[in-house]
Amino acid sequence: ALGYEHRQRSEVETPFGEQRSIETTRAAVDAAWEIDLFGRVRRSVEAAQAQAGSRQALLRSVQASVAATVAATWFELQGIEAEQAVVADISQSQRDSLGLVGQMVSVGAATEFDRLRAEALLRNVEAVAPDLERRRAKSTNALAVLLGQAPQGFKPPLARPGRETLNLRTLQVGDPAGLLARRADIAAAERTLAAATAQIGVETAGLYPDIQVQGSIGLLAGSLSALGDAGMQSNFIAPVIRWSLLDTGRVRARIAASEARTQAALIAYDQTVLRALQETDDAFQANRTAGNALGLRLLEAAANREAASFARERFAQGEGVYLDVLEAERADFPSRRALTAARTEQRLA
Repeated sequence: ALGYEHRQRSEVETPFGEQRSIETTRAAVDAAWEIDLFGRVRRSVEAAQAQAGSRQALLRSVQASVAATVAATWFELQGIEAEQAVVADISQSQRDSLGLVGQMVSVGAATEFDRLRAEALLRNVEAVAPDLERRRAKSTNALAVLLGQAPQGFKPPLARPGRETLNLRTLQVGDPAGLLARRADIAAAERTLAAATAQIGVETAGLYPDIQVQGSIGLLAGSLSALGDAGMQSNFIAPVIRWSLLDTGRVRARIAASEARTQAALIAYDQTVLRALQETDDAFQANRTAGNALGLRLLEAAANREAASFARERFAQGEGVYLDVLEAERADFPSRRALTAARTEQRLA
C-alpha cells in the first residue's frame, strides 16, 4: 500500500514552535490471515469448488444438447431428401405407366377410365413434392442456425439416401451406474447438493469466534524523499477476534435456511436421478422398437415394390388387368415413404 497525506492545522491547534503543515508518506505491505479453527474458510472453498463443478456440468449439458440437436436435424434432413428421392422414383414409374396405358388406350387394349386413374395416381404422388421441399428448406435453415451461419447463404452437404438394407449397431453403454455417472445433469445436481452441504458448515462456523492476524511492514516518513532514511521503518502485528456472541439467533436462522436449501438440493438430486433412469429406459425402448419397426418396414417395402414390378410386367405383356397395377403401385408409394420415415426414427432413437 502506498499513501500520502497533507494536513494544514489551524493556529489554535498548532503547538508553539511547530509547523502548521504536516505531510505523511507511507509505503507498506499489509496482510491479514484468518486462523481457520472452525472450518469456515475450508467449507467456503468446498462450496465454491462445488458450485464451479455444477456450472461446468451444466456447460457440458448444453454442449451435448446442441450436438444432439445438430445430429437430429441432420438425420431429419437426410430423411426428407431420401423421401424426395422416393417421390422422384415413384413419379417416374407412374409416368411410364401412364405412357403405357395411353398407348394401350390408342390400340383399344385399355379404357380411358384406366388412363384417368393412372393420371390421378401420378398427380397424387407429385402433390407430395412441394411439402417435402418446404420441410427440407426448414430443416436446412435450422441446421444453419445451429452451426452459427446465415440461412440465406448456407449450403448443407448433399445427404445421400441410405441403401434399403437392415444394418443396426449395438450400443456399448457399459453398466447402468457408469451410464448415469456420465450424465451432465446428474453431475450438476450432485455438485449443487455438495455446495449446499458445505454452506451449512460455513454458517455453523458463525457460532464461534472469527480469529484473524493482521500485520504490516513498511516505511513511514514526513515526505516522499525521506522514505529511504534510516529509522523510517514501521511495522506491526495484531490479533483480531470477532464473535457474534449476542447475535446467535440470526446465525442459527441462517443455519436452518442452509439446511432447508440442502434438503431441497437433495430432493432435486433424487428427482434428477429418477428422471435420468426414466429417460434412459425410454431411450433403450425407443431404440429397440425403432429397430424392429425398420426391419418390418423394410420387408413390407420390398414386397410391395416386387408386387408393383410384377404387376406392371404382366400388364405390359397383355396379362391381367390394369386394376392390379393400380392397386400395387398405390401400395408401393406409402410403404416406401414409411420406410424412409422408419429409418429416420431409428437414427433419431
